[in-house]
This record gives sequence, C-alpha cells and structure tokens, in this order.
Amino acid sequence: MAVEFIDTMNSKLKAGHTAFLLSFNTDDRYFEAGKDKTPLPLNPFIASKFPDHDVAYFNMSTGLRPIIRPGDTKKSAFEISSAQSANSISHALSIVRGGANRILIFGFMDFLAPNASPEMLHPDTMRIIEYFAGLSQSDELRKLNSFVIGVAYTKAVQEIIRKTWCHINIPLPDEDLRKAYYELLSDKPGFAKLDTGITDAEYAALSRGCRLKDIENIMRQAHGESRSVSREDFNAVRQSTLNSLVGDMLVIRQPSGLTLDDIYGMDDFKSYIRSMVVSMA
Repeated sequence: MAVEFIDTMNSKLKAGHTAFLLSFNTDDRYFEAGKDKTPLPLNPFIASKFPDHDVAYFNMSTGLRPIIRPGDTKKSAFEISSAQSANSISHALSIVRGGANRILIFGFMDFLAPNASPEMLHPDTMRIIEYFAGLSQSDELRKLNSFVIGVAYTKAVQEIIRKTWCHINIPLPDEDLRKAYYELLSDKPGFAKLDTGITDAEYAALSRGCRLKDIENIMRQAHGESRSVSREDFNAVRQSTLNSLVGDMLVIRQPSGLTLDDIYGMDDFKSYIRSMVVSMA
C-alpha cells in the first residue's frame, strides 16, 4: 500500500540515512486502513507517523512553518519565518542540527534544487544545493535522531540530490486501500455511492490507477450532481491522473514489437502503465 513508504523510511533510518527524497504519488491523501480515521495530506501524515519528533515544513512561498499535531502542547523549536532565501534554508537546517528528534520537510525540491547545469543556476540556488548535498548520511544528524525530507512533484531534481539522498517512490494506493477509502467516505455526508451495478471486484478494477484524492473528488462531484458514481467517472479521472503523474512522457505509436522492458529508466511511468494494463484486462 502507498503508506509503506513510512516503513521504508524507518528501515533506511536504521541503516544510517538522514536525507530522503520522496517522489511520484506525493500529492494525495494518506492513511492506514484500520488505524487512521482521518486521511491526511503528505506533510501532516508524516508528522503523525513520527509523534516523538518536532516537525516543520519549508518552501519558498511560505517560508518555515512548524507542523502542529492535534493535541500537541510542547512548543516547537521551529519558529515561523517568512524569509525565502538561501540564508533562510541555512537557518532552518541549523535548527534541525540544534537538537534531537527533529524533522524538516522541504516542499517543491524540483524548484529548490532544479536539475540544471551549474552555469544555468543562480548562485543562491547553488548554495542551496551545496547545503542539501551535505545532509546525506550525516553523522551529526544521525546522532540526534533527526533527518530531512524533500518532496518532489517531477523528476527534475538536481542529480547530486537524487544520487546521494535516499530516494523513495510513493506508489499509487493498492486495492485494499482504495476499498477502505471508499468505505470510509461512503459513510460520510457529501459523498455519493457507487452505481448499484458496480460490484466490489469491478470497483477494484475501475479504481486501479487512481489516487485516493481522485476517488474522493469523484464521490464529491457525483454527490453535488445528485447522482451515483458511474464507470465513466473512473475512466475520465484515470486519464487525468496519467497526465498529472507522467506529463508529456506518453507518446502513442503503432505496435513495433518493443515492450516496456526495452525502455531504459522511467520506472515510475512503466509501473503505472503496467497497472493500467492489468486493470483493463
């Protein structure tokens, strides 16, 4: 299931990693069926899975913001800052290094550390990349049980970051999670149910390739239009999700005898296409 990336992070932390790059399905809802009653966006979900850590989020539009969990009473070491520069990133990293059990999540790593040649980058961006490069398997952070996470929405992250940080692809939700999410929402007001003719098995096939937020949006829209969720709803949203996750990498051509195994790299894209083929079989 998609939330297994947390288990992977915990395993890699024990192996000494202190910097993680999350990619692919990073813009979704996350929860563990049977455990979490409230699905969460990525950053609050990460914070909920590391309850003993002080967690903050940084991007260039909002600056530094602590993530406060419901019921938190302890003051965060991360003070709110609207400064948006290489110096503000350096300051945020100094807070991570200043105490134990701290996590700093960087949003939009594609913008903070873009994959371009040095001569094309602004000097401040080069400084940021240098800061980030020194965070991988850091003895200093490891002793503090602290670490950093970068969240990417495309593949366009600086190569040195992709090579040195622990790269984890968050997969699309599996069948059990999609089923649990539908059951969770179908009991709530404001969400439509499936057409009576759609069986559990057919729902599993129709929703394969969908994010949880896609399922949520389908159910919201159908309710707003005073109707049940149809097969056409899923067919339409899967195409939209494909475009969102792989962008312009998909080019349709006549069969040539080649298979996906003949394509080098693009593992996220190939995994997505294979899941779609299975769902349509």
